Amino acid sequence: MENSNKKILYLESLRGIAALMVAISHFRIDSHIFQNQFIGNSYLWVDFFFVLSGFVIALNYQLRINNLQSLYLFQAKRFLRLYPLHFILLIIFLCLEYVELYKEIYTNDIGIAQSFSINTSFAFWHNIFLTHSLFLDNVSWNYPSWSISAEFYTYLLFGLMMLFTRSNFRFTLYSSSILIAISFFMLLNTSMDTSQGFIRCIYSFFMGVIVFNLNSKFPIKVSPLFSYLFFLIALLGINFSGPSDAVGINILMPIIFSFLIFSLLSSKPNNKLKNFLRLKFLIFLGAISYSIYMLHAFIWRLISVILRYVFGIESSDNLAMVTNNEFLSGAILFISVIVLIIASNLSYKYIELKFNALRKHL
Repeated sequence: MENSNKKILYLESLRGIAALMVAISHFRIDSHIFQNQFIGNSYLWVDFFFVLSGFVIALNYQLRINNLQSLYLFQAKRFLRLYPLHFILLIIFLCLEYVELYKEIYTNDIGIAQSFSINTSFAFWHNIFLTHSLFLDNVSWNYPSWSISAEFYTYLLFGLMMLFTRSNFRFTLYSSSILIAISFFMLLNTSMDTSQGFIRCIYSFFMGVIVFNLNSKFPIKVSPLFSYLFFLIALLGINFSGPSDAVGINILMPIIFSFLIFSLLSSKPNNKLKNFLRLKFLIFLGAISYSIYMLHAFIWRLISVILRYVFGIESSDNLAMVTNNEFLSGAILFISVIVLIIASNLSYKYIELKFNALRKHL
C-alpha cells in the first residue's frame, strides 16, 4: 500500500482518468474528439468505478464490519462521502429548472426541453432519498448521480454480507460469486443501460470485492506485461463495445477491468504503467475525480447556455452544440474541460474535504 490511508495512488489516478472520460463523453459538440467510438462508449468507465469501488471498500472495511454498530458507522461514513455534493448539486439543478420555467413564461422560448418535463418532482424526491437508480428507468436532474444511488445501496448489501459471512474468505468469495452470476444473467437478458444501474453496480462492485480477497489470499508477483496487456484489452474493449442499450462486449468489461486491477496490484516494481499513473497531475485528477464526475453535467449545461445566449451557438437534435467548425469545437471542449477541472478542485477543497472531516468523528 502506498500510504496509511490505504489509497493506492496508481488506481486513484485511473479513477481520475475514468471520470474525465465519462465527462467528455457527455459533452455533446460537433467535434471529432466527441464523435468517435471510444468516447461514445466511455459510459463503461462507470463500471470501472464500480469494480474499483468494490476493491477499495473491501480493502478498507471488510475486516471492520462485524456487528450492527460497525455496519451503521460504515453506512454513515459512505453517506457523508456521497450525499453532501449530491444534495448541493440537486438544489442547484432545481434552481436552474425554475430559471428555465420563468424564461419560458416571459420569452416563450422552450429551448432543448420544457422545464420540469424530464426533471420531474417525482424524480426529485427519488434523488433526495438516493433511490432513483432503484426505481426510475430514466436519468434526470444531475444525471451522473444515478451511479451513486446504485453504489449507496450496494454498500449496504456489502455490509450485510460481511455481517453474515463474518468476513470469511470462502463465504465472501461464494456470496460474491452468486451475486455476480445472478446480476450477469439479468444484464444479459436486458441491457447495460442506466435503467439497469443497480444491477450493473452489483455485478461490477462484487468483482472488485473478489479482486481484493484473491489479492490478499494469494499475494503473487507477475510480469508488468500482464498489466500492459489488460490495459490495452480494456481500451480496445471500450472502443468496440457498442451502445449501452445492447449487450455485447460491454458486459465483459467489468471482468477485464478486474483483471487489469489485479494485474496492477500483483505487478513487479518495474512497471512503467504504474510509474506513469503516479504522475502528480494524474494523482490530482484521482483526488478530485468524484467532483469531476458529479459536477460535469452542471458545468456542461452552464457552458451550453452561455454559448447559446452569448455567442449564438445553437443545438441540433443529436448535439447540444453545433459550431460547424472543427477547430472551434475542439477549442470549446478543451476550455470546458479546464473549467471543469478548476471547478472540481474548488468543490473538492471546499465541499468534499469539509464533509470528509466529519467522517473522522464517527
